[in-house]
Amino acid sequence: MKTPPRFMVRDAQPADRRQLVAFVAALQDVERTLHAGRVEGRRIAAAHLVHLEQAARERRGRVLVAARGDERLGFLVGWVEEEARGLHHVRPAERRYGVVTDLYVAPGARARGIAVALLEEAARHFAALGLTRLRVRTLAANQAALRFYRALGYAPYELTLERELPHARHRRA
Repeated sequence: MKTPPRFMVRDAQPADRRQLVAFVAALQDVERTLHAGRVEGRRIAAAHLVHLEQAARERRGRVLVAARGDERLGFLVGWVEEEARGLHHVRPAERRYGVVTDLYVAPGARARGIAVALLEEAARHFAALGLTRLRVRTLAANQAALRFYRALGYAPYELTLERELPHARHRRA
């Protein structure tokens, strides 16, 4: 079997914008199958990408792209977060951490190490900032993502549980 050409992980560039919007829409649509509260991807993708880019800029983060030539294979968004100063139960050195908020690999490019390479580059970035922790976020119902992250050594840190309130059902848009 012929080995596919390698890919590179780099910071997103203006030329990536169209594909990044498509990736954000696709990720949103995957999450929409897992949670009824998600909006259709094409409706929010462009505006949400602007939000992600701004948050990454403001919080010492990055928007990364995996690419092979002109083909975009996936993306990752992450930034620095800090726990509230009043949280005395968390050691001060661990109150700041890197967080990956979005990670997506195109279906035809999966199982080729692309997600791992994106995460490794994010980890290098946050380690260079002096951080000691990297957290990832995914929906609790995303079993494939949970298996993937656990296989890479990520372990649950906190779990947020949710329940829809009966009186709120009629207010859904």
